Amino acid sequence: MTDSDDAERVPASLAAVRMGLCLETVKRRLRSGQLSGMRDNTGKWFVFMKPEPVPVDTPVTVGTRHDKVAGATTELPVPHSVHKAQIDQLTAVWSEMVDRVTAQAVASTQMLVERIDASEVRCERLESALLELSRPWWLRLIDALRRRSAD
Repeated sequence: MTDSDDAERVPASLAAVRMGLCLETVKRRLRSGQLSGMRDNTGKWFVFMKPEPVPVDTPVTVGTRHDKVAGATTELPVPHSVHKAQIDQLTAVWSEMVDRVTAQAVASTQMLVERIDASEVRCERLESALLELSRPWWLRLIDALRRRSAD
């Protein structure tokens, strides 16, 4: 099939869905020439396909999948109470995990707050020591003598 036929240019991802194949298989077939198609300037693959006619009188049934490769129809599982029990179980596990992660986050936050408080105290001590050392030596000596005489 070529571009001049009654073919529409379909993105490779949509063509893969229509043909019931994975995208990599469609791309491989395009590269090998098994499918007619092209690549655009951006590197995106397109497949030339004839438009699919939509049957008007065929009812679409929910819960079935039409396998185009094998031509068979297989029933998809319909949710039952078993699925509800699994959902409830997964919800409980999810809640437990959220609680555990929240508790760990709270503990980590408390630990970080304590470390920040300790660092602030240490920073204040260092600033006062630096301020004391930045005074001239003779002023520090006079203050020390005054303290000694006051005792």
